[in-house]
Amino acid sequence: MRLSELMQIVSQHAARECSGISPSVWAEIERAITTAFPGERVYIPHQVTSRKDAIAEATRKLPSAVVAKRFGVTPRWVNRIVREGRK
Repeated sequence: MRLSELMQIVSQHAARECSGISPSVWAEIERAITTAFPGERVYIPHQVTSRKDAIAEATRKLPSAVVAKRFGVTPRWVNRIVREGRK
Protein backbone atom coordinates (compact mmCIF):
# COMPACT_ATOMS: atom_id res chain seq x y z
CA MET A 1 0.00 0.00 0.00
CA ARG A 2 1.30 3.40 -0.87
CA LEU A 3 1.34 6.18 1.69
CA SER A 4 -1.02 8.29 -0.42
CA GLU A 5 -3.61 5.50 -0.34
CA LEU A 6 -3.35 5.22 3.43
CA MET A 7 -3.59 8.99 3.86
CA GLN A 8 -6.72 9.04 1.68
CA ILE A 9 -8.41 6.41 3.85
CA VAL A 10 -7.46 8.21 7.06
CA SER A 11 -8.59 11.61 5.79
CA GLN A 12 -11.94 10.23 4.60
CA HIS A 13 -12.54 8.65 8.00
CA ALA A 14 -11.50 11.82 9.80
CA ALA A 15 -13.80 13.89 7.60
CA ARG A 16 -16.75 11.72 8.63
CA GLU A 17 -15.88 11.76 12.32
CA CYS A 18 -14.49 15.24 12.88
CA SER A 19 -14.48 18.04 10.40
CA GLY A 20 -11.89 20.72 10.70
CA ILE A 21 -8.75 19.24 9.17
CA SER A 22 -8.13 20.87 5.82
CA PRO A 23 -6.68 19.08 2.78
CA SER A 24 -3.57 21.25 3.04
CA VAL A 25 -2.92 19.89 6.53
CA TRP A 26 -3.25 16.32 5.22
CA ALA A 27 -0.78 17.14 2.45
CA GLU A 28 1.63 18.58 5.02
CA ILE A 29 1.33 15.44 7.16
CA GLU A 30 1.98 13.24 4.13
CA ARG A 31 5.06 15.29 3.19
CA ALA A 32 6.41 15.06 6.74
CA ILE A 33 5.99 11.28 6.80
CA THR A 34 7.55 10.90 3.36
CA THR A 35 10.50 13.05 4.46
CA ALA A 36 10.96 11.04 7.66
CA PHE A 37 10.63 7.65 5.94
CA PRO A 38 11.76 8.02 2.31
CA GLY A 39 11.14 5.02 0.11
CA GLU A 40 9.21 3.16 2.78
CA ARG A 41 6.02 1.27 1.98
CA VAL A 42 3.13 0.97 4.41
CA TYR A 43 2.59 -2.59 5.62
CA ILE A 44 -0.29 -3.42 7.94
CA PRO A 45 -0.26 -7.10 8.91
CA HIS A 46 -3.52 -9.00 8.91
CA GLN A 47 -4.76 -9.76 12.40
CA VAL A 48 -5.40 -13.48 12.57
CA THR A 49 -6.79 -15.13 15.63
CA SER A 50 -7.04 -18.86 15.67
CA ARG A 51 -10.31 -20.55 16.35
CA LYS A 52 -8.94 -21.87 19.61
CA ASP A 53 -8.00 -18.35 20.69
CA ALA A 54 -11.47 -17.11 19.80
CA ILE A 55 -13.08 -19.91 21.80
CA ALA A 56 -10.80 -19.26 24.79
CA GLU A 57 -11.64 -15.54 24.64
CA ALA A 58 -15.37 -16.26 24.44
CA THR A 59 -15.24 -18.51 27.53
CA ARG A 60 -14.04 -15.54 29.56
CA LYS A 61 -17.40 -13.87 28.97
CA LEU A 62 -19.87 -16.71 28.37
CA PRO A 63 -20.61 -20.15 29.81
CA SER A 64 -18.91 -23.08 28.07
CA ALA A 65 -22.19 -24.52 26.83
CA VAL A 66 -23.11 -21.27 25.09
CA VAL A 67 -19.64 -20.99 23.54
CA ALA A 68 -19.83 -24.59 22.32
CA LYS A 69 -23.17 -23.96 20.65
CA ARG A 70 -22.01 -20.73 18.98
CA PHE A 71 -18.84 -22.32 17.59
CA GLY A 72 -20.48 -25.62 16.69
CA VAL A 73 -18.26 -27.75 18.92
CA THR A 74 -18.91 -29.93 21.95
CA PRO A 75 -18.69 -28.53 25.48
CA ARG A 76 -15.95 -31.10 26.11
CA TRP A 77 -13.83 -29.52 23.35
CA VAL A 78 -14.37 -26.05 24.82
CA ASN A 79 -13.28 -27.28 28.25
CA ARG A 80 -10.19 -28.89 26.71
CA ILE A 81 -9.19 -25.58 25.10
CA VAL A 82 -9.69 -23.77 28.40
CA ARG A 83 -7.52 -26.34 30.24
CA GLU A 84 -4.78 -26.04 27.59
CA GLY A 85 -4.75 -22.27 28.10
CA ARG A 86 -4.14 -22.62 31.84
CA LYS A 87 -0.99 -24.71 31.44
